[in-house]
Amino acid sequence: MTDPARARCARHPDAVAHRGHCPACLLEHALAIPAGGEASILTIQLPLGSSATSSVWLVRDESSPEGHMLRLKTWRTPAPEDFLTRLTGLQARLDDWGHPRIPRVLASWLDETGCPAVLSEFRQGVPILDAVSSGALDPMCAQGLLSALADVLRAAHALGLAHGSIAGGNVIVRTGDEAADLLDFGMHAIFSPSRDQASLAMADRQGLISLERRLLDASHKASTGPSL
Repeated sequence: MTDPARARCARHPDAVAHRGHCPACLLEHALAIPAGGEASILTIQLPLGSSATSSVWLVRDESSPEGHMLRLKTWRTPAPEDFLTRLTGLQARLDDWGHPRIPRVLASWLDETGCPAVLSEFRQGVPILDAVSSGALDPMCAQGLLSALADVLRAAHALGLAHGSIAGGNVIVRTGDEAADLLDFGMHAIFSPSRDQASLAMADRQGLISLERRLLDASHKASTGPSL
């Protein structure tokens, strides 16, 4: 059964919309409405981060009583030709699995140059390495969170799913929580359609090992303080 909140955008037929708005509509609205202007159902609140290849925005769902926050990510790299088809398939499989540590993808779109934008659930928190370096997260607790993520990834691999690009920036934690969230799950696989499941699963394991090593370095620096 089709999710009534997820349908094709009336203005951008190739896009999947959330509550009638696709990422293209969001970006157009953000550029067209001046500061203090009338808000749409979905409005961009502020940028969350940017790199050479992508940007991330915080989006507010004005139609919900609580004003739910969503996450919009745009890429500067053109996507593979079958990107939207593969992403729709990934959405369906992740929805069927329904793991609470993996945010749902809600909408997607390709701009005129073929660069994608994806709207997903927003998970509040900071990258796990930053949390340890700042002293907000105990290193032993962080190790436990990574062990729990290893269990999540093993379950994903058993279902034929993989993250494909585990790194400090897409493992986020919130102080007081006993779990970490995995952002952009499966996106690397969609951008690299030639990679098979075995190599993606291996990349997940290697990414976790690398993150554990960086976590040890961050905890050591946090405990010793700056050198004189």
